[in-house]
Amino acid sequence: MLYHYFSYNLTKMMDTHKMEFNFMKQRIVVMLVMLFSIINASGVDQGIEAINQKDYEKAFNYFEEACNDGYHQGCYNLGIMYEKGEGIKQDLSKALKLYTNSCEAGASNACNNLGVFYSKGIIVKKNLLKAVDLYQKSCSFGYMQGCFNLAIAYEGGLGVKQDLLKAIELYSEGCSKNNAYSCHNLGVIYTYGKGVEQDYTKASKFYLKACEGGDPTGCNNLGVLYKQGLGVSQSDEKAIEYYVKACNLGYEDGCYNLGFLYAKKHISK
Repeated sequence: MLYHYFSYNLTKMMDTHKMEFNFMKQRIVVMLVMLFSIINASGVDQGIEAINQKDYEKAFNYFEEACNDGYHQGCYNLGIMYEKGEGIKQDLSKALKLYTNSCEAGASNACNNLGVFYSKGIIVKKNLLKAVDLYQKSCSFGYMQGCFNLAIAYEGGLGVKQDLLKAIELYSEGCSKNNAYSCHNLGVIYTYGKGVEQDYTKASKFYLKACEGGDPTGCNNLGVLYKQGLGVSQSDEKAIEYYVKACNLGYEDGCYNLGFLYAKKHISK
């Protein structure tokens, strides 16, 4: 699975020490999912196998053949290759056209990616209203990443009237279906009491589910709660455990928090 996203880091948790960054950043993310879809269609599954083997030329040929045969997931995957420029020259115009055609054919993942293009203004004029429409279409097909992006729009009032309750509803649906990013954002909502009563215990449960789903910020934020004893029993050992997970998943703030906690424990000896 290949992911590409951009984030608006709007918040961070209180600093208990001016040198300790206890990042409780909300993952306000518009997700452009670079997920090569596996379906039982001509050429697509072979293309996926080729991608996993990093044989991009073969993958391109399989996806192109599937797309020409009318399989919209073949066109979608071909769009990803053009967008990423993996194995072929990057061509955002072709990616845009392929996502557009695939979305019109009913590919929910393509609608989501097309929404990101309009949200970020990638080779098109930035248009948050159109992005919201595309996320709505993607979500209506049951694609949780589209629902997640739609939730972000409602939470931030991005192309739609701000509606925290609607955002929470969408995050809750996504989290119940194991979308780790939705779980994380629910954790932040309960951490700060945004539209709900502040509840660190609930926040810790959502961060745990996010972390178990592979979201490093969820791991980091759970570490923060253990370090501060918020909603969980205070435990430097548990904080270290989750900072390590965040760091191993490539989250720099988790690495920093881990290093700072180790240094603090060493100095206190």
